[in-house]
Amino acid sequence: MSCPSDRVIQSTNDDATYSKAHAVKRGYWKDPYMRYFCPVATSKPPEISRGYFIRTQAFKAITTLFIKTLGCECQVVNLGAGSDTLYFQLKDADIVPRKFVEVDLLHNVQPMNLPPQGDSQSKMNPPAVPDTVLEAQNRHSLVTDTYSLVPFDLRRPVDQLISYLCGPNSSIGLDSNLPTLFLAECVLVYMPSEESFQLIKGLAAHFPHSAFLHYEQASTQFISSFSVRAE
Repeated sequence: MSCPSDRVIQSTNDDATYSKAHAVKRGYWKDPYMRYFCPVATSKPPEISRGYFIRTQAFKAITTLFIKTLGCECQVVNLGAGSDTLYFQLKDADIVPRKFVEVDLLHNVQPMNLPPQGDSQSKMNPPAVPDTVLEAQNRHSLVTDTYSLVPFDLRRPVDQLISYLCGPNSSIGLDSNLPTLFLAECVLVYMPSEESFQLIKGLAAHFPHSAFLHYEQASTQFISSFSVRAE
């Protein structure tokens, strides 16, 4: 059974999904895939929708630029991905890196939410359709030759995450020598500071050609603390 802190973390994914679905419904941006993750949107105030618009479009624009600049010879790892639809939007635009990996808590990793092949209301197919399925042992993990959706608690030692992503027995098969973009949208704030510090430090050491795109709710009182953690 999940501890209360896990349930709180998991509920933030649900709230973010409801907020994004409402913003899409109101026309802030187009996302034909959000309805698969949230069929019924919950009403939110305009300030919330504007905030999600900025976050969503910023992450999409920077990730797109990263992939295009490197001619798709790169990797993207979305830490704490939740019900994110970025991969599917990139795939529609034929902007797909060599590997795209989404990592989140077990409760939030649900490949069965992907729409069925041949859905007449969308061009989207499950990632396993165009790719070779390497691992689909249960409804909580999906690994293909270019896309992976896997459960992992980021509070665990970073060495375990690295082994999971690119160790000799990893079916995901990341290449630590390839340029890699790590995404973290409102993730590290839910981790103890020492664990988030070790996560960033460990990933930076193992992936020497990496970049880290990070968004958190913060104010001026957190700047000095963040500077210490980033050193």
